[in-house]
Order: sequence, then structure tokens, then C-alpha cells
Amino acid sequence: MLEVKSLTVSVASQQVCNNFNFIARPGEFWAVLGRNGSGKTTLLHTLAGLRKANAGQVLVDNKPLSAWPRRALAQQLGILLQDSEDVFPSPLLESALAGRHAHLNRWQEESAEDLNITRQALKEMELNGRENLSTHVLSGGERRRLALATLFTQSPNIMLLDEPINHLDVHHQVRALESVARRVHDGTHIALAVLHDLNLAARFCNRIMMLHDDGNILTGPTEALLTSEQLSQLYRHPIHAVKTAHGAYYVMG
Repeated sequence: MLEVKSLTVSVASQQVCNNFNFIARPGEFWAVLGRNGSGKTTLLHTLAGLRKANAGQVLVDNKPLSAWPRRALAQQLGILLQDSEDVFPSPLLESALAGRHAHLNRWQEESAEDLNITRQALKEMELNGRENLSTHVLSGGERRRLALATLFTQSPNIMLLDEPINHLDVHHQVRALESVARRVHDGTHIALAVLHDLNLAARFCNRIMMLHDDGNILTGPTEALLTSEQLSQLYRHPIHAVKTAHGAYYVMG
């Protein structure tokens, strides 16, 4: 369980949240929505312990982040950053295998099981057969898929995903979110993903978090918050929910 108690976060004069209380439980896939600059990335960084909150607490399984040993926390919680950089190019397999380090002791070598988990994650992101390819020749989309494979290799129970489908084509956007959703729907994982595609949010996410520019955050079931009224207010632009036999889809006015 991921819990937030009386959380206040701000960046300069921008209020991200004020006295925010929130609980995410296993089986919940949250879409984090908001305008550019509303603080979505800052909030995810705070939830991951990469940034200190102005006030309040973030807890994993009823324990504050600060009380967790870093390796133990990394087994529970992982974050996909908005941008990925390879300072030292390496083969794809070696790069993705770094996700297993949270499960190893300081001088422990990777096992056959670790290698199998890593290869399966690469296959899931359609990077199998390219394990020996150097990361420096990857396209932006391939680099994004490698970052997702590395997170899946880490196998955290809580996944914080900052624009996980950034740089991906339509096929790989769906493939990536299907992979996240499959883990969440097994009832043991939680995911929070910053998304800009409302139709993909509606398709894959069963919970919505809306960050307004004034620091007000709305949370709730997807069907309750993905409405024309709520979305138009959030983005300050007319958005219409069009009902079809397969559910609603969203178009800009």
C-alpha cells in the first residue's frame, strides 16, 4: 500500500499539493493528469523519496520512506523517470539487468533466474534478440522500452511512471500499458502513471488523479472523473466525452 498523509509540496511559487491525503492499494492503476507545469513530475519524485516534501509523510506498507533501507525500498517501489540517459553505453542485457541489483547483496553475482527475468522483460518490450546491441545506437522509443524493461526487471510492487509512453508509437504505447496493467490486475501491484492521452487513460486505468494548477488534487474512479466537465476544467480547454458501444472516447473542442 502507498499512502500519503497531509502532504504539502511546492516548487517556488507553484503549489503542487496542500495537506493532501491519498491511499493507493494493490490492483489500482492510477492515471496522473494535469496541465504542463502542474507538478506531476514533482509529485512522483516526492512519492519516490527523490525530493523532500514541505510537510507531511509518504508511507509504504505503513512505514515512512525514511524508515526503509534503500535496497528494501527499491524492492517495493520503483520509478521510471521522464527522460533516460546512458552516460556509459552498454549492451541492452547488461543495462536491463541493473534492475536486479535491488535484489542482490553488494558483491553478489546475478543468477540464472535474474538473467531469465531480464530476458523476459526485454522480450515483453520487443527487444529480444538485441541483447548485445549497445544502448548508444537506440532510438528514443527503443530507449524508452529499455527503461520500462529495466523497471520490470526490478519487479517493484509499486510503479511510479513518469510519461511511460513518451516517444513510443501507437503499437508500443498499447504494449507498454498492457504490460503495466497485467501486473496491476494480478492484485499485487500498484501503478501511478503520468499520461497525456485521455483515451489510453480511460482504457487502462481504473483510478484518476487530477492535479489542478492551484494545488487542488482530485482523486477517484475513472468513470467518475473522466467527464467532459472535469476534463475541460482541468485543461482549460473544451473536451467532449463521446459515448460509443465500446465506452467513451475524448475529443478536443
